[in-house]
Amino acid sequence: MGDQERYVCEACGKSFDSEEELRRHVYAVGLVE
Repeated sequence: MGDQERYVCEACGKSFDSEEELRRHVYAVGLVE
């Protein structure tokens, strides 16, 4: 089993390879106050 951690946007279900990518997505979509 791959232990590669996935970062998933709980709002849209999209997954990312790194926390930075996920953060960028979340900010871009405007989910963070």
